[in-house]
Amino acid sequence: MILGVLVIPSLGSFFWFSVFGSASFDLIGNMESYSGEFDNVFTSLFRFFEAFPFANFTNIVTILLLISFLVTSVDSAIYVLSMFSDKGKEHPRKKFRLIWAILILIFSEAIIILGNIKPDSNVLTAMQKFLIISSLPFAIFTAGIMILFLRELFKKH
Repeated sequence: MILGVLVIPSLGSFFWFSVFGSASFDLIGNMESYSGEFDNVFTSLFRFFEAFPFANFTNIVTILLLISFLVTSVDSAIYVLSMFSDKGKEHPRKKFRLIWAILILIFSEAIIILGNIKPDSNVLTAMQKFLIISSLPFAIFTAGIMILFLRELFKKH
């Protein structure tokens, strides 16, 4: 179990960053003049794949993998938030799952509409900054839980 959770993803990440990281440095190093092709974090992966064979196929696979990642992440978020709303029940009621799904849908649509209303503003960067700032209370909460857990652990020994 530990092998499947810790070692294999670490090796996969190591392989990904080693191969594709060095290939991207080589690609930029071999360019005659770099004019910011990889400056946009949201499109740089697709620009990178254009330099290799089967770029269209690779882009389609990448989009499918991103969609599957987003769908499973949103599904997990809906499930966890529903459990919190239903007093920690392992199988929350459908009412709570539906409410959280609608709220996430409305929030996502609001971000898309905001990006279309103000095309000169960078909505994705603003959302990234918002998520980083709003995660601070959760980080403090997590640190507090770890301290309480360690205190209970040492109390029993």
